[in-house]
Amino acid sequence: MSNPENKDNKELESISKEDVTKIVDEKLKSEIQAKKDLLEKAEQEKKALQDEIKRMKELDEVDRKNIKIGEPRNKKSEDFKEFLLKTVPDMRIKTGVSVPIPAQYFNEIVPSPGRTNILSQCKYQGIAQSTQMYITKTKTAPTGNWMGLTGGGTDTTLSAGAESVTMDCFTVKIPIYDYQMINPNFDPLQYMKDEVAIAIPKACAKQALAGTGSPFTGLYGSSDVTFNAISATGAITNVSLTDLRNMVATVYPDFRNNDLKWYVDMSEEQALYAVCDANNRVTDVTNGVSRILGYEVVPLPTGILNPATTSTTGSKHFVLANLKEAVEYADLGTYKIEAFRTTSGLTTWEIYYWMGLGVRNGYAAAGAKCHA
Repeated sequence: MSNPENKDNKELESISKEDVTKIVDEKLKSEIQAKKDLLEKAEQEKKALQDEIKRMKELDEVDRKNIKIGEPRNKKSEDFKEFLLKTVPDMRIKTGVSVPIPAQYFNEIVPSPGRTNILSQCKYQGIAQSTQMYITKTKTAPTGNWMGLTGGGTDTTLSAGAESVTMDCFTVKIPIYDYQMINPNFDPLQYMKDEVAIAIPKACAKQALAGTGSPFTGLYGSSDVTFNAISATGAITNVSLTDLRNMVATVYPDFRNNDLKWYVDMSEEQALYAVCDANNRVTDVTNGVSRILGYEVVPLPTGILNPATTSTTGSKHFVLANLKEAVEYADLGTYKIEAFRTTSGLTTWEIYYWMGLGVRNGYAAAGAKCHA
C-alpha cells in the first residue's frame, strides 16, 4: 500500500514558486480592491453630507432674508438657542431635574409688570415687600362745613380700611421637542415669548374682571360693584339700549373719562353694536376705535367673560369699568423660569409669576348679569 503522506508531498512539490506568487498576488489585489471600494463609498457619503450641509445653509440664508415680522432672528435669540442646544443634548437637563434659565433672557420672554393687557389699564401698586398686598378702600367719605366769617362748625373725618390680599403664583408650561430645536428656522425665544404673551394676560384679565375669590376677587366678585340684570331669554342678544344707559348711570361721574371702557367677550361684541344699530344710533369710530355711548369697546378673547350663548341665571357678561380706579394690583417684580426634561425628546419650560389684585373702588365699574 502507498503512504498517503508521500502522495501529499508529491503534490506540494509539483506546485512551483510562480504559482505560489500568483496566488498571493491575487489575494493581495482582492484585499486592496475591497479597501479601495470602501474608501470610494466613504468619499461618496462624505460628498453627499457636504452637499446636504451646503443645501441647508443656503435654505437658512433664504429664510433669514425672507424672515417674517414678529419672528426676529437677533443675536439674543441666536445666543439663547445656542444655550439650549448646549444644555439639552449633553443631558445636563435630565428627567425630573430642573435647570434655571439665565436672567438676561427674562425680559425677552415674559411681559414687564403693567404690560399684560388688562393689567396695563389697572393701577399698579409696585413691587410688594412680601406675599401680602394691601388695598386701601374709602369707607366713609369726608364732609365739610361752611364756616362763615365767625368760624366754627364741625367736620367729619375720612374713614378708610385696608383689605389684605395674599399673592399667588401663576405658572405657564411650554413644551418644546428636540426636533424643533434642531430646525434652523425655529426661534425658541420668540416662540416662548408668544406663548407667554397669550397665557399670562388672559389669566390676569379673568381674575381682574370675573374673579370670585379663587384666587382673587375681581369686579364680578365684589360687593362694591353695581350689577344690572339683563334678560336671559335668547341669551345676550336681548340686551337693550336702556340696559347700557343704566350701566353708565351707576358709574360715579368723576370716573366717566377716557379710561372708562366696555369689556366684552369677542362673541358678544357684535351684540352691543347691534343694540346701537337697532336704535338708529351709529357706533362712533374714532381713529379705528369703536365707541358706544362715548366709551371704547374692548373685545376680550374667549374664556374671560361669558360668551353670547350663555344665558344661565347670574352668568357674567360685559363690564363697563375704569380699571385705573377700580382695580389695583402688585407683584414681586420678578419672574422665574425653569426647564424640566420630562420625557425623551421633550423639555418643558415653566414660567412662574407672583402677583395679587383686588377691587379698589366699586363706584368706578358696573357689570351686566343675566337673570331668569
